[in-house]
Amino acid sequence: MPNILKKIVTIGGGSGHSMLLSGLRDLENIEITAIVAMSDSGSSTGKLREEFGILPPGDILKCIIALSPESKSAKNILLRRFNLNERLKGHNAGNLLIAKLEQYDSFLNGIEVLSEILEIKGRVLPVTLTKSTLVSVMEDGSYIFGEKAIDKFSEGKKDRIRKVFLVPHYDDAVEAYPPSIESIRQADMIIIGSAGFYISIMSNLAVPGIKEAICESNAKLIFISKCANKFGACGFTLRDNIEKLEEAVGRKLNTVIANNLGADELEEKYGIKKENHIKIDVGDGFGGRKIIIGDFLDEDSAELKGDPCKLAKVIEELLSRDV
Repeated sequence: MPNILKKIVTIGGGSGHSMLLSGLRDLENIEITAIVAMSDSGSSTGKLREEFGILPPGDILKCIIALSPESKSAKNILLRRFNLNERLKGHNAGNLLIAKLEQYDSFLNGIEVLSEILEIKGRVLPVTLTKSTLVSVMEDGSYIFGEKAIDKFSEGKKDRIRKVFLVPHYDDAVEAYPPSIESIRQADMIIIGSAGFYISIMSNLAVPGIKEAICESNAKLIFISKCANKFGACGFTLRDNIEKLEEAVGRKLNTVIANNLGADELEEKYGIKKENHIKIDVGDGFGGRKIIIGDFLDEDSAELKGDPCKLAKVIEELLSRDV
């Protein structure tokens, strides 16, 4: 009797999302769909959005590469930035390729073509095709427009984000990409993270229909927490993030995965201030949830980032136990 493929949906953005996918890629008997935030406005992506009015290609590109069996070669070719040519400086070949395909055909075609070329395992889908700007509402009542501006404002600031929402550029409202909604409805497991809490996670949930689909889904719901908060979330503990996420999606998490890195080590080893540390203030069984605390970091990296193999092993075990 053939093995039944488990349908895994990941929801996130940024480098943490692609890191997770690079580990899940090699698991057997799973079907991966990555749903990617469309709020990025920094670096090469931001420049292309401003100049050509396109959807942000950067996070999509990273996820496509992560799911390719030739990801190492693809990274070297597609993610390496141009430095000599002044006009191309800061851009990479992958972003330019997707931008060109969108200009002459469609954003979706760019994703499909690159996915076919790299023979990826799974699918990469945008959370929305509506061109929009991420807006954060701060606790003092002020508004900040754009992911890049939120990031810059947050440096050295202690004011917290109250909520985020998306403002469409040309349409009356932001609409979810239908295949993304359908993949959530059909999923056996939905993994949210490892990503920035507001910029990547909440920006996905701000798209109408996404959190409703998660709430109505019968899938196991997994949250992978980062070690440190940023973007107006300093001081939030793991419990805070769990409660805020559950409030947003309208249902309880089945499993939470978090690193056991302490605040002192976070500052000493990675140079990240203690105030950014996400304190682990819950234990296994908290409110009926499975809480998995362990070392899931890449020990060989000087930067703070997760280890895809360690995380994939945990997910594989959860799948085998149907937790």
